[in-house]
Amino acid sequence: MNEIKKDDSLEEYQKKAAHNNRIITQAKAVMKRAKNSGIPNKYLRINQEQFRGLISGPNADKITDFIFQTPLEVLKREFIVIDGGDSVQRKKAGCAILFRLIACDKYGLYKDSSELAHHLQSIKTFENEYWGRNDIAESLRDVDVLYISECQQNHFRPNFETGSFFDEILSYRDDHVKTTIVSFSNPLPSGTGAINSEHAMTDSDRFGHYMCALSHAYKKKDKRFFKVRVKTNG
Repeated sequence: MNEIKKDDSLEEYQKKAAHNNRIITQAKAVMKRAKNSGIPNKYLRINQEQFRGLISGPNADKITDFIFQTPLEVLKREFIVIDGGDSVQRKKAGCAILFRLIACDKYGLYKDSSELAHHLQSIKTFENEYWGRNDIAESLRDVDVLYISECQQNHFRPNFETGSFFDEILSYRDDHVKTTIVSFSNPLPSGTGAINSEHAMTDSDRFGHYMCALSHAYKKKDKRFFKVRVKTNG
């Protein structure tokens, strides 16, 4: 009987060791995907409670639990729209969401709107290679989760068809239910009156149909859009 107990104990130890090794391997894989996504190092480890402290309004708990407790449901949403707060708070929130979704065995990509618009408008370099705008658009269409941060009107220069390329990217992602996180530098309309309406994008020829729709997300009852408003000094 003593030998049987020893064998059982060894078997349990081996199971636990194997389980721990799998966890370590998975964690390393998540961190590798996160770093390859372009998330800045300082925003790689924002936990659930820290994220909750960033969110404005009475639905902060509900929003936080939805993202951290049911990420597979989040991945069924086409667009996550972030506004409010300041640039640091928005970036923290967006990167936290991107990291949480990457942990679901997904590949993600973080792109600053100003940088992306510049590449689409200048037709020069992208990721240290010479790419055309079509190549850039194609590279962003298929990634599992895309985060475009700090969008604002002056990133879209007239007569460069930037909005059309954004439409090409976002339309494909919408059709294939690939989650796109978009944060806006300026507060968006909240659904009543004309408050912050000057910050919404209305010229679809310049900004594209999708960016205009996303900048009006707070006024729409569309299940494709999940809205996250960030508070200042969260």
